[in-house]
Amino acid sequence: MSQPVSLPFRPRLADHALLRRHLVGGRELLIVHDTLREEVLEIDERQLQILLGCDGTRDLGGIVLAAVRAGAYHRSSELETLLIELQQRGLLVDGIEATNSPIQAHGDRPLEVLDRFVLTCDGNGGCCQSYGSIAFSAAEADRAVAAVPELLADGRSGSGPGAARGAAHLFLPLTGSVAGAQCAVTLVDGRCAFLDDDQRCRIHSSAGGAAKPRGCQIFPATFVDDGTAIRVSVAVECPCVLASLGRTDGEPLIAPGTDWAGDLSACRIERLPLEIAVTPETTAPRVELRRWAAGVAERFDAVDDGVAAFWALGAAVLESGLSVPAAHQALDQAAPPTVGALTMRLMALAATTRAKRDSVAGWRSDQDRARRLSTWLDDAAQALLEPATAQARLADRPGLADHERFYFRATLFGHHLWSREQSLAQALRDRAIRLLLARQAACSVPPKCQDDASVPYPLTAVEVMMRGQGLAAYAKGLP
Repeated sequence: MSQPVSLPFRPRLADHALLRRHLVGGRELLIVHDTLREEVLEIDERQLQILLGCDGTRDLGGIVLAAVRAGAYHRSSELETLLIELQQRGLLVDGIEATNSPIQAHGDRPLEVLDRFVLTCDGNGGCCQSYGSIAFSAAEADRAVAAVPELLADGRSGSGPGAARGAAHLFLPLTGSVAGAQCAVTLVDGRCAFLDDDQRCRIHSSAGGAAKPRGCQIFPATFVDDGTAIRVSVAVECPCVLASLGRTDGEPLIAPGTDWAGDLSACRIERLPLEIAVTPETTAPRVELRRWAAGVAERFDAVDDGVAAFWALGAAVLESGLSVPAAHQALDQAAPPTVGALTMRLMALAATTRAKRDSVAGWRSDQDRARRLSTWLDDAAQALLEPATAQARLADRPGLADHERFYFRATLFGHHLWSREQSLAQALRDRAIRLLLARQAACSVPPKCQDDASVPYPLTAVEVMMRGQGLAAYAKGLP
């Protein structure tokens, strides 16, 4: 590392640098999580106070003063060394975040809800222990602490001895270093601090479901504004989603009588851009994506091999763009890809799962679900590097065809294929790889995962790790 010099800017943490507090095997751990590189930098309490002072308005002297006021005195040379290391890692940026862009309302968009689905939640808390961040608004955090004051009073969080000496030790900013509209709760062995030893939400138990954060209340529903309507679908990340298939005793994704965007309580609504990347080289208006998705919907129930369906549809999009007849023909004639066509993707996937497995092993406890799932999916990804194994999974007529069919339907209906990182054609191929990984994961479950709720539904383990733990990065840059 270079010698410290006066910082020529007013630093703040980049949005991909997350400050997080964990209790790992009873030991309190503070980290800076670089979500771009999936790296973790351990810091101490005094260094945390320094970083909380990096709000983009203070120079080096101002940061020193803020640290002193917080009771975390550092010599300026020590502080400078820390900040320069973070700068060299790409975790600091200059100046405050621009906030002059108005938040666009979604107007009077009607809601279009995935049909033939209701959710039956088993309350096992799997969704409370699978994500790197669980968000609370400031008001929700206050309400949660009021509902479960013992979390602060007895100095404990979850099942491990913690250091919850106040709300500041229970919540940190959701992004960057400046307290904003949302904060992230401390995780205990990878679980929300409000999850009890019986896998039940203590907020819910104490004050009812309405007291939980809004994100927890609406999970796993997704909301996407396609310019015509708000598509309400479901993320296939929770075992309860697939366990609900065919049942009629569950709850709808949104409350009855909620017909328009204006009827929704505060929730995150993704907005499709006016132009959608169809292939790496071409774009189309988002209204064309809607029309194409509606055309593909006519073949939903005929899908019995999700890998073949996604792959064939991706090939059709590369060849013919958003042609509905071409999509129909592709699905009617869908056949699994060859192992050779998948080699580059399977290699990228295996490299990413191995890096994740190694990373989490360095600081997560054995009780952490993300660590267990990392091992499970890495075993599956490495096995797929053997051509005979990949060929066997491609040849499978999956016993879980209804899971793949529903995943195909929920993904297409909910516009889940759209992202800023991939074109539509690339995303379709990515989904084929995810299903293949889930098929292999079903073939061999590590001993430590035998009791996991995802064992009967391995696709949900794949999906939660793709989004919640960054495994989706494997597909970045692939054709």
